[in-house]
Amino acid sequence: MEFLKCIWYAVGMKIRRKSSGHWLDIGKTEYSPQLIEDIKIVCRILLLFTPLPIFWSLFDQQGSRWTFQ
Repeated sequence: MEFLKCIWYAVGMKIRRKSSGHWLDIGKTEYSPQLIEDIKIVCRILLLFTPLPIFWSLFDQQGSRWTFQ
């Protein structure tokens, strides 16, 4: 829950302040630096998994095309 609160706070402050730097660094005033670093790591990992649903949907579509021929 703290994870989502921190992200919500950082996004809101980024929109209001338009500061430079990483958007999560704004949250260091309200949340611990360790939590901020953990969220950055999780966001990087989630970014790696973003193309997987697209790949598997195209892969499954290709398999069904061969079935109909």
